[in-house]
Amino acid sequence: MFTIHDGPTVGAQKKITEHWNSRSAAYDDSPGHSLCGDQEKSAWLRTLEARLPPAPAEVLDAGTGTGFLALLLAEMGYFVTGVDLAEDMLVVARRKRVGLDPQPAFVLGNAAGPMWPAHSFDVIVSRHLLWTLIDPRTTFTSWFRLLRPGGRVLAFDSVRTESPAPTSTGYREELRESLPFGDVCSTESVLSVFEAAGFITMSADRMREIEQAQRAADPATDTPGSAQYAYVASRPTSDQTGPVQ
Repeated sequence: MFTIHDGPTVGAQKKITEHWNSRSAAYDDSPGHSLCGDQEKSAWLRTLEARLPPAPAEVLDAGTGTGFLALLLAEMGYFVTGVDLAEDMLVVARRKRVGLDPQPAFVLGNAAGPMWPAHSFDVIVSRHLLWTLIDPRTTFTSWFRLLRPGGRVLAFDSVRTESPAPTSTGYREELRESLPFGDVCSTESVLSVFEAAGFITMSADRMREIEQAQRAADPATDTPGSAQYAYVASRPTSDQTGPVQ
């Protein structure tokens, strides 16, 4: 059910998946990947609560990795499904869900084109995913289809605020060049793709409270020249509106 269809991006996607599988064991140890303490957790909970419909609601965590957002949202009372192509990352996520009720489901699949029926979710969330999408327009169009009318996307990612570009992500140069959002220096470039996919009432807000909480707990999380943003984009309540042709 959860497969990548043959096409020119298959080779690049395979390399990306292999990269994150290789990092699964130590992924949560890297600065900014896991919670630094109670202050940061409280900041995340406030950030999510302010941008999401009340729980319970059905949420897809696209590119869930080791389950950061899925676990927080399950703790808040949402019914969460996390999807990722990196099976080794999902193994870590499944270990961390023990004791939660409801427990998030973690399934192997393509976050860029998850194969659920149309109108399956109220919300789609992602964190640290946008920058590594090979085809954002196709991904956002797929997410639009999966959302129920009036549903929304909440995506967290970084924006470069000054030169030079951030340090290497571990991807080879030829792979980084294939990622349209790999070095975003303007939120408008992301919002315009959401709009082209049919979304409305879009916004991008800097997550200063979370940045401050991370720096206070661990100075290593401070990345000069980079800022963290929350993107929100809503599907219209009417099915009359769709992707821009």
